Amino acid sequence: MIELRPSADPYEDDFALWAETQATLLHDRKFEQLDIPNLLEEIAGMTAHLRNELDSRIVVLIHHLLKCHVQPERMGKSWKATIREQRRKVARLLKRSPSLRRTLPDVVAYAYPHAVIEAADDTGFAADRFPAECPWTVEEILGEA
Repeated sequence: MIELRPSADPYEDDFALWAETQATLLHDRKFEQLDIPNLLEEIAGMTAHLRNELDSRIVVLIHHLLKCHVQPERMGKSWKATIREQRRKVARLLKRSPSLRRTLPDVVAYAYPHAVIEAADDTGFAADRFPAECPWTVEEILGEA
């Protein structure tokens, strides 16, 4: 068991020590000693982090799909590589957290206008040059169709 100094606040002062201690307490079934408020905060934060990562990757993915859509003649290795990389990372994220798949329609709805802004900035085209609604299904975006 890890010994803590009585005056130490590991959650604030040494997160790694705090996390290791919480894991040991869970393993040893010493539930009454757990730091429940901070554990709840960390678990909620982990979920938020996963959702933010999914949002970010979908924005980048749609951004590059849009550039390919409006400038197919400029689609080069770099754009294709970015699409492939984001699809791979989204697939890995969904494999590790399959419950996130049910959020994908909302994620795409959130991501699309942001991706349009990015694509407009990159191409120099006005945002209204891009489709008003996402032209792809979730499966097409992920390369599953």
